[in-house]
Parts: sequence; C-alpha cells; structure tokens
Amino acid sequence: MARLRQIGVFKALCLLVLLQACAVPRPNLDAPTQTDTTRTLRTSFDYLYETHRKDGVRLEDIVLPAIESLRELEPDMRVSVDGRFAEVVLRDEVIYRFDQPAWYAADGWAAVTRNSVWALKGASPNVASASWIEITDLVLAAAAASLDREIGYVSRQDLKAVGLAGGDPLREYLDYSWKQDYWAIPGFRMQPANDLTEIAQVRRQSDAEQAGLKPGDQVLAIDGKPAGNYEGIPLAMQLVGPTGSELNVTVRSAGSTQSRTITLQRTHQNLDMPVMQQRDGVLYIQVSAISKKTLETLKAHIKDETAELPELGQEDMSGIILDLRGTAIANPFATALLHDVFYNDSTRYYDQEEQKTSPRERFAARKALENSEIPLVVLANGNTSNGAEPLVAEFADSGRGIVIGSVTRGTGYYEWPLSLGNGALFVHRGNEIKTSSDYTMDKRGALPMICSAALDSGEAAITQLKMGEGHIDHATRTRKIDDSDSAALQAHRDQCPPEIGQDDKDIRLAEAILEDPALYAAILEADLR
Repeated sequence: MARLRQIGVFKALCLLVLLQACAVPRPNLDAPTQTDTTRTLRTSFDYLYETHRKDGVRLEDIVLPAIESLRELEPDMRVSVDGRFAEVVLRDEVIYRFDQPAWYAADGWAAVTRNSVWALKGASPNVASASWIEITDLVLAAAAASLDREIGYVSRQDLKAVGLAGGDPLREYLDYSWKQDYWAIPGFRMQPANDLTEIAQVRRQSDAEQAGLKPGDQVLAIDGKPAGNYEGIPLAMQLVGPTGSELNVTVRSAGSTQSRTITLQRTHQNLDMPVMQQRDGVLYIQVSAISKKTLETLKAHIKDETAELPELGQEDMSGIILDLRGTAIANPFATALLHDVFYNDSTRYYDQEEQKTSPRERFAARKALENSEIPLVVLANGNTSNGAEPLVAEFADSGRGIVIGSVTRGTGYYEWPLSLGNGALFVHRGNEIKTSSDYTMDKRGALPMICSAALDSGEAAITQLKMGEGHIDHATRTRKIDDSDSAALQAHRDQCPPEIGQDDKDIRLAEAILEDPALYAAILEADLR
C-alpha cells in the first residue's frame, strides 16, 4: 500500500508537469486570466487529490477550508454542509450547491473549488474586485494549511520578495544544477530559522570561509534582495549564477547589531561534491548534499585502491571523520546509500511503515552487516537536518561509529518543492523519518554519543572521556518517548542542547579519539552497557 502511494505521488508530479508543459499559451503570471486560474486550480487540486485521497483525506477536509478562505474577501459568505449536500451561501442565498457524488470524482476537488469561486465572483462585488492572483493565493494557501504539516504554500509574491520572480523558479533552478558551467555557488548553505534566514553550513576551503562567514550568521540580503525565511524554499536558488559572477551577501553575526556586506565570487563547484582532506592518515569528509556523484566519489576514495587519489586508499587510512554539521539530505534513498558507503557489505535499505497520512521511512537491515575495519567518527550539530539525522542516529545506534557534537535539528521529515502554474510553490513535506531503534526524529532529533559541550578542550577532554564524562549511552539516546509529549521531548534534547558552530574543537576531539584505538574501542563498548 505504501509503495502504491509512492507511485501515486510520482504520477501526480508527472501529471502536473505535463499539464503545465502542454499549456498554450503560457500563463501571464503578472495578470492571469480566468483560464489561467482555472488551469492552476485544476493541476494543483489534481496533485492534492492524487497524493492524499488514498490516505483517508476527503474533499471536505481540503476543499471546504479552501473555499471558506474567501471569507477574507467576503465576510458574508459561508459554506454549509447539510446531509448529502454542501452549499456556498452569500447573505442567506445559496449561490452554488454540490452533492456528495461530486466529492469523489477525479475532477471533483478542482471542479467544486473553481465553480464556487466563479459563483462568488458573479455574486459578490468584493470578490469580483479581487485579482485572480489574490484569490488563487488565498485558496491554495488554505488548502495546504488544511493538511497541517503535509504541504506548505509559498506564493509568487513571497518568491519575488527574495529575488525569485521567474516564471518557473524551481525549474530554472534545476536547469542550473544540470548545467555544470552555470552551477556555481559561494560556498555556504542557508536555512530558515524562526523568522530569519541563517547560514547553516560553511564549506571548508571556500571563499565564504575565507571571508569569515560562520554558521548562525543572519543573512539579511542577497544581491540587495531580502533573504527569504520561507520554510521549504530551496534557498540555494538565491545563490546560483554564472561562474565568476559576484554575489553580495549582507549578514549580521550572532549577538551583533551591525551588518556587513561581503562580496563573494561564484566558483565552479558543486554542493553535491564532498570536501575531502587527509592528515596523518585520517580522512576528513564534509558533506553538504547527496547525489550519485557524491556516492561515487566517496566509494572511490574509501573502498577502491585504484581511485584517482591513491593516497586516500583504504590501506593508508587510520580513520575517517565524517562532518555532517549543517548537512541536509532531502532523499531517503540517498540517506541509505550514503550510510552503506561506510560498510563493507552494502545491504541496508529504507522500509516504509504505513500510517494514516504518510508512511514512515525506517532503516531496516536485510541481514547482519559487516562493519568496515576503518574507525569512523561522525560530527553532528543543531543544523544537521532532514535525512542526515537518521544517518547520525544509525551510525551511533548500530555501533558503526562514534558521534560527537550536539543534538540534531529534529526536522523529522523530508521535503521537496513543486512548481505550480501560477509561479508559486507547494512544499511537500514527505514521509516521517524513523530509525531502526524505533524512534522518530520529529521534534526529537538524534543525540550524539559524546556531547562535546560537556567537555573541556584538548587533553583535558580526553581525560574526561576516559572517566566516562560527556557520554550519552545507547539506552538514553533510544528510550521511548511519546511523540505528543513536548515536555519530555524537550528534556531529552536538553541533555545535549543544539550547537550550530563549525569550529575545530570537535575535529580535534575526533582526531584524538582516532589516534587512541583503545579509547575508540572503549567508548563503543561502554555505549552498550
């Protein structure tokens, strides 16, 4: 059933793309016609229908709230349900009625919505004077909101506010990512943080690092346009541009009242390519995002002695530091495949566990895995999010490696954007993440094995570790907590509160542990006591 639902999602995505691609003429996004609006509502509600009707979500759960959103324009209208009929009423006069059979027709959701809108346009001067843009934004935002956290809506006006005013900004962004000569970035990743946009990760050896940008810096503007703080927008869309072009970033450091503008040059690099450095036999890997190229590169350098850089071959490697601080992975399969790189036998995969509105993604082993002989230390922090979080949990809970840092962000789900016909986005929040130890990430996150904030620096930290300080054991990390008990979830996170820095303290600690095989083994052994 879960697999069928997944196929339905991709079917809906393909349908939406095809319908938009076949639209002739292309919609006027600045002054859409009634025909343009009809097409947008049709494709949008077709997508909602295909992705949610099998999960028990009914027309009245989505369409009625969408229609009722127009009360913002016409306070005297209401939607009432009486037995098998639902009615749109304006000042006690029924202006549109639909009955139960229409609720489940393939075109029912879109048809009921657009017919209600047309009826209100003809009967209410207030709705008649509103633009199609305003009406469409109200209806689609309300439809998305009715699904709670399943889908978010980002209007074209919101996208324009952050400099993303293209006819199809997502498609243009994806086109950039395929054009290697055009895919150029300044070396940092952003993420929404409350009502702000913050730097989540700075790539080592990048211009952004040289300019002094740090995780936690507030991004105020990109090339003079206010930085977006809209949950789910691929913020990297604001950063791509021609190789060699300049990017002006206005930031304010945490705790400061002064802003500064930094000019960076977009260099030819890809966020999907890991940063790799070797020192004294220890391979350092920083991951920003995951793609097939990421996996090929890591496999070559870790498993293949004929790799282009033979000095990184397995026989010369005494340990690996995998830096996932600020890493976000948006695909469950990428999470699983990256996990497998660090095992000799790649046999782990994602399973799906059915629930009402969305299946949970869960690690499940086909058979016992053979751990690689290469010691592994993973770095995580409060900006480690999405699919990187179960990766952190799995390495620690399975005993494959030692996790150092702080609790992760607790995002709890995957998400991806979908362009709509009106130039806006649906942000689909995908399947809930669950670990093989049977706990979810949402609002909880993954605790590290070693809470670095509880330790001093240098040799003092090693002494503390040998005395058992700073260690959060397996039983504590994986204990059962009611997902609805917010106080218990917060208390769990407070055992090692989220840190967002990327300083070298955790790297030095990881190196010290890898230099002492007895200490490395003792930490793993103590974790399971």
